[in-house]
Amino acid sequence: MGICRQCLKSLANYDVSIKRKDIVQDESVLKIREEEEKRKEVSAKFQSTLNELTAVMQQNNEKNSKLREDNLEITKKFKTVCEQYELREQVCVSSF
Repeated sequence: MGICRQCLKSLANYDVSIKRKDIVQDESVLKIREEEEKRKEVSAKFQSTLNELTAVMQQNNEKNSKLREDNLEITKKFKTVCEQYELREQVCVSSF
C-alpha cells in the first residue's frame, strides 16, 4: 500500500504542477496580448504622428515655394526700380 500512496501523492503533485503550468501559460498569453495591444497603439500613434508631420512638411514646402516666387517677383521689381533710378540720375547729371 505504501507504493499506491506514493503513486497517489506523485499524481497529486503532478496535477498541481500541471495546474500551475496552465496558470503560468494563461498569464503569459494574457501578458503577450496586452503587450501586443500596447504595441499596436504605439504603432498607430507613431503612424498618426508621421502623417501629421508629412502634412505639415507639405504645407511648409508649398509656403516656401510661394515665398520663393514672391521674392523673385520683388527682386525683379526692385531691379526695375534701381534701373529707372539710374536712368533718372543720368538724365539729371547730363542736364546740368
